[in-house]
Amino acid sequence: MSLRAVVLSLSSLLITLSLLPAETLSPKRQKEAAKMLKSTDANQRRVAYQALAQMGDPEQGALANLLDEAEQHHRKRLNTGLGKVAAKVAGFEEAHQAWQAHVEKTLEKGRQNLGKDNSAIKQLDSMMVRAQRLHRTLVKEVAPLGPLWKALAEQGRIVQEIRLEAASLAVEGELEGVPLEQLYRESTHGETVAVTHEHWKALQAQLDSAAAAQAFNAKDARWPERPQRALAHRINLDRHALGLPALFLQKQLSAASEGHSEEMKRLSYFSHDSPTPARATPWMRADLADYQDKARGENIYEGNASPDAAYEAWWRSDDHRKIMLMDGANHLGAGLVSKHWTMMMGQGIVPSLVEE
Repeated sequence: MSLRAVVLSLSSLLITLSLLPAETLSPKRQKEAAKMLKSTDANQRRVAYQALAQMGDPEQGALANLLDEAEQHHRKRLNTGLGKVAAKVAGFEEAHQAWQAHVEKTLEKGRQNLGKDNSAIKQLDSMMVRAQRLHRTLVKEVAPLGPLWKALAEQGRIVQEIRLEAASLAVEGELEGVPLEQLYRESTHGETVAVTHEHWKALQAQLDSAAAAQAFNAKDARWPERPQRALAHRINLDRHALGLPALFLQKQLSAASEGHSEEMKRLSYFSHDSPTPARATPWMRADLADYQDKARGENIYEGNASPDAAYEAWWRSDDHRKIMLMDGANHLGAGLVSKHWTMMMGQGIVPSLVEE
């Protein structure tokens, strides 16, 4: 049957149903309505809702029964879908658990005071390599699950829709839908699927943020120099593998960092504390650069213009490493003057949304 024929058939049915006396629900009409309510076609369900909406109070019980029957039908389909999805997401959940457990240990180690213990630093380096490997394995499992979640959500939304229709029979005013995760948890496999879905969404959001930061830092932002881009990329590699928020290069914070590097070179000193009263602290320098968000920490380095050299030195220093592994930060200020590096972390609006 062509789409035009289907549309005409539904329209004719609606007209036929609407011509019946109000508050009448004949067996034939109930059968037709039940069939349409059990359809996966949104247009058919809509026609049934419109026709049933004309029924008066005496028919409320019959309408509720029809909607309950339809919900059970679609709930059975949803449960079947949940069972299939539960089997297919097992690999992802196993990989996620392994990665998450290792990330917790790695972050705990990285945020400890390791001092000059080279063996501890080497152990941390090995843990980072494994974290990156586990993360790559996990990422491979992400994309194939997208269509599964989409199909499952479509089934769940039908159940949500019918529940709202049923609730509207007895409740006046604004109604709230049942979250999909709650619907999932009502089935045999639902708890497993709901938890895995939350893990998948969080990881997908992290991947999207990392991709946005990479695109912004590498090409979208026009003001950074190559060393600034390279430093941001190096730090984000580790943060990405550890599930930490991606760092976007931030213009004003970078200006504050570059200004401090320039002053350290010009005045021949190496310290977080500037001899210039108005620039005495990192927070004052951020304010002077008109940084509107929250500055979170500063690292400094001298001796080499290489971003890798600065990164490696900071990684092997407890306080500096803790700053690079800071949770919550999403801004990076980076400034290089000669062989003097300054970097600052911050937290605020994603720069890609406000870049000039």
